[in-house]
Amino acid sequence: MLNTLTGEDDELSAPAQVDIAQLFKNLRVESVAELTLTANQLKSEDQRLKWKTVSEEDTLEVEQHRPLVGTVAILQPMEIRTFVVSLVVSQ
Repeated sequence: MLNTLTGEDDELSAPAQVDIAQLFKNLRVESVAELTLTANQLKSEDQRLKWKTVSEEDTLEVEQHRPLVGTVAILQPMEIRTFVVSLVVSQ
């Protein structure tokens, strides 16, 4: 998969939709959960630090958590996401 910078190319800079279930041949995805990039806690339980600034204008907007839709993740250009996937052998 090629994921380029935003605005670099009309087609290649578009968000990429990845179905995690399609990545594993002969295995069934039992569960998928997103982790923080360091893989030490669930992304849904991550609590970001809130820094005090001199003015509200100095505050940097951080993109909010985008949950999975089933087993489908949408990756923005240059984005890295970490998942833990439980698999079962298909019969």
